[in-house]
Amino acid sequence: MIPLAGSTVHLWRVGLDVEDSVAVALEALLEPDEIAQSRRFRPSRQRRRFVVSHGVLRQILGAYLDRAPATLRFVPGLHGKPRLAVPASPDRLEFSVSRSADLALYAVARGRSVGVDVERVRPDFDWRPIAARYQGRQERERIAALPPESRLVAFFEWWARSEAYVKACGEGLGAGEARLGEEPDPRWSIVAVDAGPGFAAALAIDGPDVRVVASDWPFTADGSAAFGGRQPQEVRRG
Repeated sequence: MIPLAGSTVHLWRVGLDVEDSVAVALEALLEPDEIAQSRRFRPSRQRRRFVVSHGVLRQILGAYLDRAPATLRFVPGLHGKPRLAVPASPDRLEFSVSRSADLALYAVARGRSVGVDVERVRPDFDWRPIAARYQGRQERERIAALPPESRLVAFFEWWARSEAYVKACGEGLGAGEARLGEEPDPRWSIVAVDAGPGFAAALAIDGPDVRVVASDWPFTADGSAAFGGRQPQEVRRG
């Protein structure tokens, strides 16, 4: 079992393009409705990444709960955000997942809301219409003042922060659209995450006293978790 104190958020990073044996083993952990959902993805690579991301989520949460990953059950929240089908409690395990291209991030907290978002920075992406629609004046002016070559990354960093906050509040993009142009409530902590070259990522956590630790999720050749007591590494204290 992975220990997790109330003031700590664990962040796990997972590359989704895995060996065939790993993907098959992770698919075996899924429920029939998850497998059916994966088959809606026409490109085989997208389907595979969906399967891997969902299987790893079960591995990660099972490691915190000391339960077999295949036995976990999920239910939708108020705005569709999935949660564990367990009785509500002050120290209930909370989680958030985000994936973009071949990368997935998983945030796990105990007794406090959390949201994570990762975005692949796409050089050909026309970000200006989205900025004009959702960003507040102050944020638009801040990005406009940057050198032209820095604006695309700055936009994706803003988008990741905003999406993480909306997710942490338990709202999908439709329900939380009004939040995108607002500054987060001061009681929330918004943490920039180094997800690697070509990606922008962020965490949002309910509360000001936050310690974030991060690591890659360890696999064995057959797709099982190889945690072995290894602890994530601290990346931020706030």
